[in-house]
Amino acid sequence: MTTIPKPKTRDRLLQAAIKVIAEKGYHGATAQEICQRAEANMAAVNYYFGGKEKLYGQILELVFQAWASGESAGELSQREAHTPDEKLYAYIRAFFRRSYGIGEEYDPDIATIISLEMARPSPFLDRIVQSYIVPDVDSFHGILKEILGPGATCKVLTDCGCSIVGQILYYAYLWPIYTRVNPGFPVIQSEGVADELIDHVYRFSLAGLKSVRDSLENGTHPCLTKTGE
Repeated sequence: MTTIPKPKTRDRLLQAAIKVIAEKGYHGATAQEICQRAEANMAAVNYYFGGKEKLYGQILELVFQAWASGESAGELSQREAHTPDEKLYAYIRAFFRRSYGIGEEYDPDIATIISLEMARPSPFLDRIVQSYIVPDVDSFHGILKEILGPGATCKVLTDCGCSIVGQILYYAYLWPIYTRVNPGFPVIQSEGVADELIDHVYRFSLAGLKSVRDSLENGTHPCLTKTGE
């Protein structure tokens, strides 16, 4: 009979820490409880990671490495599509699927840790953003620039980008409220639900972007006035 090898102590500590931090938050989690759940020596967190803070930093690194693994959403959209509109759809689809674990295993504990980090940013977030988020944002803004035209300022690109991403992440951050306002709505990972939402966000966003472009071209956009950007 083949015996399944037990995960190494370091891996068990990471897995246990994700569970404990998702349940109790970073400040509520203790190195002692993490070690207990990992069935490790009480000094294991210090031995393998140099303390709880560095362990948490390693978790964030792994989380965002996985989220941005391979090509970024922006790079995928550039490779898979040709017209600016197609690139926008490809970006929204890639971002949506990665945010909700569509087509792959979805770990709600990871999603919870990301939400907690957004609510109370740690000292590690600056490095995470520069390493994994900024390159993707730059690619995204390039796509928006193609749709909005040369008159789009950095502020306009940022506002439009936030509006689009906000639609995608709305369901993640307000899901408990959404399901109570809309009882019976299937989970996003259900068959066909994500595709419908992706299509809606794309159509809604594209219409908004074209309206912004019109205002830039006819000189009515606030960024073109003295009281604008």
